[in-house]
Parts: sequence; structure tokens; C-alpha cells
Amino acid sequence: MAGKKIGFLELHWEKLLAGASGAALVGVLVWELVLSGTTVKVGSESLSVPDFADKLTKQEQTVERKLSGDLPDGLQIPQRKSVSTAAEFTSKRDADLVAGDLPRNRPWFGGMLTGLAGDRNVWFHEPKFAAPKAGRVLVTRDAFDSAAIAAEDMKEFEKSSPTFVDRFLKSESADVTWATPTATVSLKGLWAELQQESPSERPPRERIKAPWTNGTDAGGLMIVDVVFERRQKKPDGSWGNPVAVAPVVGALSYRVDMSSAETGSASLRDSLTQGLLDIGAQMDILQPPLLPMKGGYFVEPTVPSGGATAVDPAVAARQRDERKLQAARAQVDRTAKQLEDKGGRLDPPPPGSTGGTGGGTAPPKEKGGGGPPGMGGGGSMKKEKRGADGQEENKEARIALTKKLDRERASLRKLEEAFAKAYPEQKVAAKVESAPEPPLRDRDDLMVWTHDFDIQDGATYQYRATVVVFNPFFTRKDVLVTEQQALDRGAGLASAVSAWGPEVTIGDSTEFFLTRGSARDGVGGRRVTVELFRYIDGVVRSTSEDVLVGDPVGKAAVGKSGGGDFRTPYYLVDIFDDGADGLVAVFEARSATGQSAIEMRTLADKDSEQYRTLRSLASAASPKKVAAGESK
Repeated sequence: MAGKKIGFLELHWEKLLAGASGAALVGVLVWELVLSGTTVKVGSESLSVPDFADKLTKQEQTVERKLSGDLPDGLQIPQRKSVSTAAEFTSKRDADLVAGDLPRNRPWFGGMLTGLAGDRNVWFHEPKFAAPKAGRVLVTRDAFDSAAIAAEDMKEFEKSSPTFVDRFLKSESADVTWATPTATVSLKGLWAELQQESPSERPPRERIKAPWTNGTDAGGLMIVDVVFERRQKKPDGSWGNPVAVAPVVGALSYRVDMSSAETGSASLRDSLTQGLLDIGAQMDILQPPLLPMKGGYFVEPTVPSGGATAVDPAVAARQRDERKLQAARAQVDRTAKQLEDKGGRLDPPPPGSTGGTGGGTAPPKEKGGGGPPGMGGGGSMKKEKRGADGQEENKEARIALTKKLDRERASLRKLEEAFAKAYPEQKVAAKVESAPEPPLRDRDDLMVWTHDFDIQDGATYQYRATVVVFNPFFTRKDVLVTEQQALDRGAGLASAVSAWGPEVTIGDSTEFFLTRGSARDGVGGRRVTVELFRYIDGVVRSTSEDVLVGDPVGKAAVGKSGGGDFRTPYYLVDIFDDGADGLVAVFEARSATGQSAIEMRTLADKDSEQYRTLRSLASAASPKKVAAGESK
């Protein structure tokens, strides 16, 4: 019997069923993924599958273009490296990353990918700063207190300013006369200029990036120097060439570093941006402190109050006395702080002792307040060691400061007593703890100054000023367009130069006043009596003498308790009685510049405020008066 033949469908029905099922499944997938509009959520937007694929492709092309086409010369993307041993890893870990100075700026890699840096088609606003306004010039006489300068500071000064040290700090006489020119700077205007942008220009100018102004994300105003220039009047009335006033010795200054640094020095940039983040350091440049002074006669200049309203003389006198009182208190605070930094109070040993501390290591009863060290009698620019070695090293300085502090406190008590007696109804505002100083960008106007020690008695000068702001483009050449790359040169951008300030004539070191005399020919001839004042070793000393017609005014005075050189360039040339002012004495002088001057003095000199001030200072000094006589 023949077997039954199996048909095709019967033989392959399972395969056909599996194929149909697969086709159905593919159809379902196609319907779901393509025809039904399925979306993919990326971040905050929903994309279809084709759009998502297209976005990935474009992003890949963008990254590839940035990685391959826009890199500046010399910038290489670091390649991954491997090390074979732990010793090699340790060697690479401990190796110096940079040899010598820091490299110039390059666009940071992450910034290039995000578009925040590396775009070399951006033009930036080029700031132009307005000139400051030159102000009045103060003239002060005092004496340097070399004993109050730390030994290590003195060594630094000898290296940086040997001529200054030999002239003022190591000479027989520490007496000095100096000028303090001032200027007013619009900080608000400087900051506004750094924030400018010019979108209407072609090409548009963008605002300078905030981190470029001082290295912080917030940005800020930073002044790296204030340059004062001086010119001297010639005998014919013309003016000499301007000369830049040297930085104040002992005060913070970057002028030498900025003039000698190589273009694009990242080390200098970091030194400026980090060093001047401290507002105290910034103020040392704008209002430089003095080295220690024996008398502390310098009073910080203040901005005069505006308005043309007349002030009652009594009110003006009270305000003047208040300023004197506040200045004396500030001076005591500064000296107390200086003494504290040196190691504390140290009284001199009793007479006849061979040494010891004299019970002088106890801390001062009163502690000083704020104010930069060294200002108006100030002190060392550095903190001193507090241990036994440091106290012994600064022994002489501490003894000198202790005596100086005692003198200043005694003088302050006298001023307070006199003020309370003169104005019993007036209460001087109590001192309060000062709030932190705001940054420069948050201020309006600020008075700045310097101290000029290169002046001569009898000479006439004028001053002008320039402000130097930190250059935000310094070390940024590689991220500037070619046309603006020259802005990279130099760490500072100078403002316009101010107009010349008012003339100031430096008076003679010795001042004299007519006190009595006679125009008649007597037994001893026509003569007058003058009283002379001079700052000697930090205190005002006085002497008086009779002067005949034809005699010089002032002599080298000697006495048991000391003396001084009271000579002046003046001679008495005539005496007469005009009937109105009474006695008139005519004096003639020839200055160091060759100019001749004629002055007429009257007995009204004794009523001047200057005479009363000097007389009061001389009365408080020791010795009160020295005998006049020719030096041997």
C-alpha cells in the first residue's frame, strides 16, 4: 500500500506562521516609532526620533569644528598618557609644572567649548580716564625718628633708597621739611568708564569682562599708582621741566616693578590683583604713610567743605580746635599701635643702672586704634617678633616709642583740658569703632596725596597728578582681536594729566617775628628785637635776639641744655615809624635760587595765629628757650 504524500503547507506551516508573526511585529514597531509621532524628551524640549538624531549630528559637527579649526597657535589639547610604574607616577606628580615665570594667558579649554572664551572676533571698549583735580599743598616740618624703625626695615631701605637713608636717617640732623601735594580723584567716574560699552559703534564694543578688572568674578576698580609731578619756578618767572616725585620710602609701591617687568608678565599681574584686594594696601598707594616722626606734626589733609556761606569766626575757631583735638587723639592711637607691634611698653632704665628693662614689659594701659602704621609719626611697615629675641632686638625702639607715647598723651590731656575750659557746653563726639572701608568702586570722590622730600627752602613749586588704573587687558593679548592687541602693553592705564595746581613757596626753616624796637638812634644804634622759631629734633625751639641795621637775622644758638641753627637768609636794612602801623622793619633776603626778596615786618606779627601756635609749641618743648650767641 502506497504512503500518503505530505503537502507543502503541511510541511512548512510552522515556518510560515513564525514569519507572519515577525512581519506583524515589525509593522507594529514601525507604526509606534514612525507613524504614530513618538517623541523623545531632551532637557526641557520634546523631539521626534528623526529630530533627535539630527540634533546629535549637528552637535557632533559643532564640537568637531571647535576642536579642529579655531585653536590659537601653540595651544595643544593634552593627550592621555599612561605610566608603567608607581615610581614613574610619583616622579611625574612631584615634578614642577612651570619653570620660571608663569606663562602668558591662553584661552581656557572649557571656555572654548562653551563659547565664553576664545572668540577672537570680539572688540572691547577702550577706557579713557578723566584727569584728577590738583589741590592744595601742605608743608610740614618735623624730624625722622630712626630709633623707631625696625632693623630689618632699615636694611631694606638701605638697599632700595640708599640716598634717602644717608640724607635723612643716618645724618647728624634728622630735621626735614617736606611738601604734601594733594589731588581729588573721581572714583565713581573711573569705575563707570570701566563699565562702558558701545553697541552702536562699528564694530560694536563690548563691556570689559568682569574678571579682567582685578581677577575676581565680581570685578572692581583697582588703582596701582598715583604719579605726582613737580616743577620749580625760575628766577626769571618761567618754569622748569616737570619731574616725577619719587614714591614714599616705606610705603607700598609697584612703580619700579611695573617699569622693569616684561610685557605680559603674568607674575606681575597676579602680584597686583592679589596684593591690592586688601583695601588697606590700596589706601597705602593712594594716601601713603610716613616713616616714624618724632613730633608727629603732619595732619592728614581733608576735603574742604563746599558752599560760599560765611562762617562765624567763633564757630570756625571751635572747629579748628576740634580738628586739633581729633588729630592728637589719632596720633596717640597710632603711636600706641606702633608700640604694641614692637612688643609692648618698655620704660627706660633708672639713672645709674647698668641695663635692665626698668619694669618695661607691661602692655600699654591704652591701646591704639586704626590708621595705617607710620602715618603722622607712624612706625615700622612690618610686625615685629613678640618673643624674647624680638623684644631685645627692638629694645631701643620700644624705649623711644614709650617716651614718645607718654609725651603725646600728656599733650593730649592738655588739649582736652583747654578745650573743655574754652567750650564747656561743647561735647566732642565720642570715638566709635569704624566700619570696614568700602571698596573703591563704591565711593565717589577721594583725596589722594604723596610726600615730596626733595624741596628747598625759598623755592616756589607747582604740582600736577596722574592716576594709573590697573590695565584689564594686561596679559590678554591672545584673546584680543589683532587691532586691539596693543592694549596688552603695560600693567597700568594712565588717566589724563591734571592741570597744574596752585603755587606754593617753601618758607625758611627758621621763622622770625618782630616783637619790639625803636626807629630812633640810641646809644646802641637803631635796633629791633626778633623772636625766632625752628623745629629742631622734632620739637619747636625758640630764641630771641637784638638786630642792628645791617646785621643778619639769626645765629647759631648754644646753651646748657642744647642749641640749634637759627640763621636765616635775611638782613635788617632799615627801621622807620610810618605813624599808622607804628614801627616798621625792612628785611632783605636772597634765596637759594638767586632771587632777592624784600619784606616789611611790624609789631602786629605778634597777633598772628602762626606766632601764637609756634609760641605755644615752643613753651611745651624742652628746653623752652636757648641763649643766643655766636657758635665757636
